[in-house]
Amino acid sequence: MFSGLSKALESTASGDLDVSAWLSLCDGAGTILLVAVLIELILPLPSSLRLSSLAPFLRALASKVNLEKDSDPQKLFAGIMLPCVIFLSIWSLGLLIDAATGFDTLLSLFILPFLLNSRSSLDTAWQIYYLLRHDKKDQARKVLQKKLHRNCSRLSHMGLSKACCEYTIMSLASNWIAVMVWFAIAGLEGALIMQMSSVMFVIFSSKNNTQFHIFGTGIRRIHQFMLIPVAVVCILCTVFSFHPLRALNAAFDASTKHPARISGFLEGLYGGLTDVALGGPREYGDLIYRYPRIGGELQPSSDSLQQITKCMRRTGMIFCLIYAVITVITS
Repeated sequence: MFSGLSKALESTASGDLDVSAWLSLCDGAGTILLVAVLIELILPLPSSLRLSSLAPFLRALASKVNLEKDSDPQKLFAGIMLPCVIFLSIWSLGLLIDAATGFDTLLSLFILPFLLNSRSSLDTAWQIYYLLRHDKKDQARKVLQKKLHRNCSRLSHMGLSKACCEYTIMSLASNWIAVMVWFAIAGLEGALIMQMSSVMFVIFSSKNNTQFHIFGTGIRRIHQFMLIPVAVVCILCTVFSFHPLRALNAAFDASTKHPARISGFLEGLYGGLTDVALGGPREYGDLIYRYPRIGGELQPSSDSLQQITKCMRRTGMIFCLIYAVITVITS
């Protein structure tokens, strides 16, 4: 690695820029991931180039196979097959491009920053924190409503803080940490599939959308399955925290109560880590769903947002740095 760095610097100093020498420094998957994480955090990448921009196309595609006249088993089967076909297509296309071009390093450096999406969640958390600190609850409700399916119009200061904490945990876990973990497991194709599952989960899991309620069962299960390695990574990263046992107890307790076990595990883990109480009733349209109370003991506040955001960012960066070091040592 150090000889490669020396060669790249020498070529630059001599005025004869050797692009291949610089790219060779990123041959390791860990180095690629670290560079991509830094690019995503520093540069304002356009949202139009992210997979979430495919939402209208995915809804139209689902409408073709999820017909109103179909029986519930048919809708359930279609909801399982569609994501599987999309994931298989992504995997096959990735392998084909890699075999045809061999530019896997360059492709990963270009595509991976657009798959990692922490900026949106962090910006939302900071906005809500600022608005609540200045007692601008109406503006905070409007900002949060754009991100959540649940009704935010009647949430109090505590309710807004709790809802934003839960959103931040699941958004960073699904759209940032999970993409890193699946890149480590299965390369760029794994990261693409993980982010696509998160996009489809958001589209088809809404309790307000009766059209895709049964159809979305499959993608909800797939998404929960793909979060299992993320939960394992988060467990390992709690070793570097001040209260690992409290966090783990809260996480395993939450996983037995929450209807989505892995989501509940992650919310319980970070709620326990920061000693913030999460869960409770949520309003979707005219219906109220009563989720179990999980996490810690303290009532959520605007300060809780800062604590949870710091913990999530620390988890992601610890994993990224450890993975980069391991790949450099073993290469």
